[in-house]
Amino acid sequence: MPVESDGLLFFYTSFVTDREGDIGGTHIRWRMKAPILQLSTPVVVDGFLYTIDSRGVFYRLRASSGQVIWSENLKGKFHSSPLYADGHIYVSSTRGETLVYTTGAEPELVSKNKLEGEIWATPAMTDGAIIIRTSKFLYKIEER
Repeated sequence: MPVESDGLLFFYTSFVTDREGDIGGTHIRWRMKAPILQLSTPVVVDGFLYTIDSRGVFYRLRASSGQVIWSENLKGKFHSSPLYADGHIYVSSTRGETLVYTTGAEPELVSKNKLEGEIWATPAMTDGAIIIRTSKFLYKIEER
């Protein structure tokens, strides 16, 4: 799924052509090589793109140029999309873990939570709660 910020579209793809022709020479601002079978959608916050690839590499990139500001190798596989809420980036692994990071110059892990089952679907935020579907249960987590 593409995401837009400041007139630019960001998405993972295996190709840059369609039936109308090749846009590769004139419309692509930058590229970053990624593993095949990327299922996640990046998230853009304050001019920076946060993404995690299927091999577990978590990135903060300058959205305008693609410059890697930092990257961190996380344990596990990640297929759901990162989320941004209340100053934090949430990434969930197929091992049932959700990691919560601050946005900023360096990645700072502020919370790590494990649920029963695998997480493949992207969690959702609603009314101050997070909804997470695992292979075993549907969870609604909120502050009381």
